[in-house]
Amino acid sequence: MSPISNTFPPLRFTSPYFTGPLTTSAKLLESLLAPRERCAVFGKPDEEKTVKWGCLVQAKMVVLHVANIGDSGFIIIRDGAILQRSTPMVYGFNFPLQIERGDDPSRLMEVYTIELDEGDVVITATDGLFDNLYEQEIIAIVSKSLEASLKPTEIAELLAMRAQEIGRSPCTRSPFADAAHAAGYPGFTGGKLDDVTVVVSLVQSL
Repeated sequence: MSPISNTFPPLRFTSPYFTGPLTTSAKLLESLLAPRERCAVFGKPDEEKTVKWGCLVQAKMVVLHVANIGDSGFIIIRDGAILQRSTPMVYGFNFPLQIERGDDPSRLMEVYTIELDEGDVVITATDGLFDNLYEQEIIAIVSKSLEASLKPTEIAELLAMRAQEIGRSPCTRSPFADAAHAAGYPGFTGGKLDDVTVVVSLVQSL
């Protein structure tokens, strides 16, 4: 990739602020997804522990600086492919790195510097997303949502809802199940029910 010129138009991350319960219907979610084996059912709204939100950030530079600790992280999608993804920081399977009293965060965090282009999609999320959705499914949801002109908050809602659906499933294959098998738990199947926080940001010229 050629270096980005300093005269490139200023960019902004567009993700209007939202917080609250999920409202998108399962029917809309199904319309955006390719068929996938599953036996999950949607729980009652008051049983949800899903959070999705957004923010608006204006930037005069096209470089994203990230400092990350633990198994929350980010994915950057460009032209329907993964441009960059953070590496989960864990001690072992299902044992994420955490900050303890007296720790110096600067010695623990991983730092990323990524050049962004207009049209890039930045997804930051807790492990509840990444444990349940494969990269290609995240890309598919984002791509089809953009084709449908959905807002960033709506895309975040779809991702969070799908992660919760897989998390409830006792039989669907998931990244968490794959990791469990690799760690010596071959009998584990399904997703990992967990809190989910998703932030979707779109890079646009001002």
